[in-house]
Amino acid sequence: MAKWSSFIFAGVFAAAALSGCQSHGPSNENVHSASVSSSSPPASNAGHATADATKADEYPGLKGIVVHTANGYTAAFEKKSDFKPFASLLTDINNLYWIAPRGGAGINPDDRQANKSSKVRAIVESSKSKPDYKGDFIRLEYNPQVPEKGENTLGHQDMLIYQDTNHEENADLAIQDPKQADQWLIYILPGYGQWLSRELEIINRVYFGL
Repeated sequence: MAKWSSFIFAGVFAAAALSGCQSHGPSNENVHSASVSSSSPPASNAGHATADATKADEYPGLKGIVVHTANGYTAAFEKKSDFKPFASLLTDINNLYWIAPRGGAGINPDDRQANKSSKVRAIVESSKSKPDYKGDFIRLEYNPQVPEKGENTLGHQDMLIYQDTNHEENADLAIQDPKQADQWLIYILPGYGQWLSRELEIINRVYFGL
């Protein structure tokens, strides 16, 4: 896990430089509307006027998180206060979102494909209340994030990282088009399948006692 984290953060700084510094055990597969008892997220560096504003901006545009593991456990989180256990993983996913189109951390930017959501089983299953998927995944549900003119980013709506069930050591990063919801851009993440499984296992044990 530390290996991939170091790759991820190293890749981010490289990508930033190249782009001009642009900035619960297992259940019966029913989705649980999970609630986490925790303190408020740490304040952001933006200097917002109120604590409520700071909380609201801690995860900009993020509406919900859906987590699924290969053993059939699925949980959905919709309150921003419930996102905190995933803070580190959210950062890593955001970093991968930046690295994938540019290359680095073992990712080849040319290993990508555009596809309709109906053609990718992980995408289809991740939108269901009872996913039938034999691998791990985490789906981040966002409001459409459309880049401003001149902004050096792909833009996105939902993002999904899922384990490749044919090659469990690998994972894929799927990015939903913010303007065409049925269109996704998918990047291959070699070796990240085991990383994803380990990250979700740690979160489930530490925060939810699974």
